[in-house]
Amino acid sequence: MSDAWIKADLALHATMFGGWRVVIPFDPVPKGRPRVTRKGFVYTPAATRKAEAQIKAYVSDRMLEQGVIRFESHRPLSVEVECSIERPKSVRREHAAVRPDLDNYLKLVMDALNGTLWEDDAQIVKIKATKAYAAEGVLPGFILRVAALGVGGA
Repeated sequence: MSDAWIKADLALHATMFGGWRVVIPFDPVPKGRPRVTRKGFVYTPAATRKAEAQIKAYVSDRMLEQGVIRFESHRPLSVEVECSIERPKSVRREHAAVRPDLDNYLKLVMDALNGTLWEDDAQIVKIKATKAYAAEGVLPGFILRVAALGVGGA
């Protein structure tokens, strides 16, 4: 991980609005659709499993370092996810209105953190998500903010 990401991570982890904020410095991967074998077995694509495992391990480490515990299972949560993707050199447009879809990136993060940051993503009752091109010189990744609703005015 680059020094810039470490500094950003340390600067952004502070508790806000009764919640928590973390930078996840991995190139965003969309959640892959489940696949079915000829024999009828359903499985998750390897790229999705790998990305979920990376996110889960990284966030678990940040939680441990910062003394953050899993949000209680009865708590409704508000989640904000900023997904920054690499801008192709040939693209000049401002907005990242391209595939993969934003909801597939969001599903990856939500599913990866089940049993880690929250008990189940069914606790999430409010979501704000954005997808944008990473600024020049900034690595792609996610910024995640989670807050328990009804705590500290949230």
